[in-house]
Amino acid sequence: TYKAYDPTLDCTVVIKEFLPVELAARSGDSETVQSRTNREEDYRFGLNSFLEEARTLAKSQHNNIVQVTNFIEANGTAYIVMTYAEGITLSDFLKQKPTLDEATILKLITPILQGLVEVHSI
Repeated sequence: TYKAYDPTLDCTVVIKEFLPVELAARSGDSETVQSRTNREEDYRFGLNSFLEEARTLAKSQHNNIVQVTNFIEANGTAYIVMTYAEGITLSDFLKQKPTLDEATILKLITPILQGLVEVHSI
């Protein structure tokens, strides 16, 4: 996942690349992605699932789901372009506050669950 600048839209975006290291690797040109030997079928299945994820997320307008703005197939792989949401990751938050009270947990988990309900209803 990369943070990038989109000069056409004049805004910061996130680009999520499909590159499962157990199934694929970059070729010598450092751009093209190739499936590992004997993993082509698994790689294609994963890539198709990634495409479906992009389509599903693009259909949602929910506040708790990052908006998909574009999808690109190139270099033997695919990329989902999404709006950039300012903030820290849940992992970093939990490093700062390793112990949470119930109210904080509910404040964190409720929007996540609402987003999951939305995604699974599409």
